[in-house]
Amino acid sequence: MYKPTYSIANLSPDKSYVVSYFTSSYINTILTSSSTVVHKDVFETIGHYNPTLRSGEDTDLWIRLGLAYTVVFLNTPLATYRFEATSLSNSPKQVKKALDLDCYEKHISSHKGLKKFLDLNRYSLALFAKIAGNKEDYLKNKKGIDLKNLNKKQRFLISAPSFVLNVLVWLKVVLEKNGLQLSAYK
Repeated sequence: MYKPTYSIANLSPDKSYVVSYFTSSYINTILTSSSTVVHKDVFETIGHYNPTLRSGEDTDLWIRLGLAYTVVFLNTPLATYRFEATSLSNSPKQVKKALDLDCYEKHISSHKGLKKFLDLNRYSLALFAKIAGNKEDYLKNKKGIDLKNLNKKQRFLISAPSFVLNVLVWLKVVLEKNGLQLSAYK
C-alpha cells in the first residue's frame, strides 16, 4: 500500500486545507470520483460529466470545478484505490473524443497554476500517445507544453524514443510488483 503524495507542502494527518485544485494536483490529483463530496448545487454551476468524452471525463469535471471554486482537502484516507499497472486505464490507447485541454487556455491568466496543471496533463497524454504509436496525438499534446513546467525526468521521457518508453514501462511494472513505486512527477 502506497501513501499518496500531493503538491501541498507540510500536510498534517487528519487536517483540512482550503486549496487551489490546480496547484495542489501537480503530483497526484486531490479529487477523485471515489473520495470527493460535492454539493448538488455545484453541478448547476459547473455542469455534469461530459457524456461526449470517452477519456478524461473526470479531469474535465475537476478542471471546471477548480475554475469555479477553491477546494477543501481533508488529509485523511477515506477510500482505497487499487492500482493495477496492467489495467485498461493504464494501457496506452487511442481514444477518439478524448479531453482537449486547449479549451481551458483562456483561463490561465485568472487561475494560478492552471498552465502548469494543463502542461502536466498534456505531458501524460503525450506519453500515452507516443507509447501507443499515435504520432498525431503525441505531437498535438507536446506542442502545447511549456517545457519549463516539466521536471528533468519528464523532459527526458517526453523526448525519449517510444521503444525506450516501452522498456521503462515494463521495468516500472516489474519494480512495482516488488514494492518499489516510481514516478516522474516527484
